[in-house]
Amino acid sequence: MTSEYVPTTEQVRDAHAEMRYLSSYGLTGRDEANELFDRWLAQVSAEARRDALREAADERDRYAGDADVVSRWLRALADKEQP
Repeated sequence: MTSEYVPTTEQVRDAHAEMRYLSSYGLTGRDEANELFDRWLAQVSAEARRDALREAADERDRYAGDADVVSRWLRALADKEQP
């Protein structure tokens, strides 16, 4: 049986910092490890937003036909998305 437990972002961030702090990656400490984790999380979140916007645009195209103004707008938003 699998557990339903899902750690919070803060718990994962703390565990990452602890692991990086205790390892030999050349980091100076927890602050640097936290910054590294925060950059990674921002990148993953931005990628997820881009994917969701593109998926919404594709769904809109299936509903309203290619080159719909809403789907073009969604794709433009996806292209602007930065981490």
